[in-house]
Amino acid sequence: MYQSAKRVYNELQAIERKNHQNPTKKFLIDTTPFGDDPSEAPTIGKDDHGQYYIVTGRILPTSNIYNRSAFIVKIKIPIEYPFKPPTVEMVTPIYHPNVGRHGK
Repeated sequence: MYQSAKRVYNELQAIERKNHQNPTKKFLIDTTPFGDDPSEAPTIGKDDHGQYYIVTGRILPTSNIYNRSAFIVKIKIPIEYPFKPPTVEMVTPIYHPNVGRHGK
């Protein structure tokens, strides 16, 4: 297993622990590259920019305007993480100054 896989796995587990401790969850993880058994090799995707892990989740805003909404997010984490940054794509269309027309 890549060293980055251990780090990504530990960070996803930390997010899950925070979600269980805090009843007002703000980010829920739907899928991870690790499956049910963490000892298995993670699923690695490939594209023109290299190899990566894919994590999908939902952002649950708590502000008054969006408090009944859920925004689906796809995160590509390169296997070189933390030396290369992850890329985030909003799957659910959203109008926001930091999100482009195609969700990036």
